Amino acid sequence: MSSSVIRSNTQNSVLSSDPVLIGPIASGKSTIAGILSEKLGAPVCCLDRVRWGYYQELGFDRSFAAEIRDREGFWGMYRYWKPFEIHAVERVLQDYSDCIFDFGAGHSVYENENFSGRLKAALAGYRNVILLLPSAILNESKTILESRKEWMSDGARSVNEHFLGSDSNSQVAKFTVYTKDATANQTASEILRLIEGD
Repeated sequence: MSSSVIRSNTQNSVLSSDPVLIGPIASGKSTIAGILSEKLGAPVCCLDRVRWGYYQELGFDRSFAAEIRDREGFWGMYRYWKPFEIHAVERVLQDYSDCIFDFGAGHSVYENENFSGRLKAALAGYRNVILLLPSAILNESKTILESRKEWMSDGARSVNEHFLGSDSNSQVAKFTVYTKDATANQTASEILRLIEGD
């Protein structure tokens, strides 16, 4: 893999080997992406960092989002964000290659069937979509994730529990890696083993 992000306006006709890390808040995506970046000599494309320009393509309005949160609470804002999130996923995957993709937690979870279908289509050409979870046991994962992010608001805790309970991630993941008993380096090594087919 190259040491810089290559921009491309067309999807590759062959399956991409670029790792795509998905999972709930505090599952280790950014940490693992950084380690993989060093090991593979490839940059990280973090959706949470590059998303704003793509959101603007659909007219995302921060002030309006704040009004919705004040009026309808966290879940109202969450619903407002979803069209912008799936659009950002599609556009980022069109624009970036030869990198490690670090998805924000919400970018791979959709309740709307149309959005879910778009996610599956966008990731269909990626053979290394990796779901990171602490444990195969939902309640254990919930406890571990909350202990990692004690600052999370009640709304964020609630949505993270929703992310854990949703089947959106498992529907697109090619591999699931459990991290409870592993260091970040051990987890990265396991991912490399999986994607290299050893």
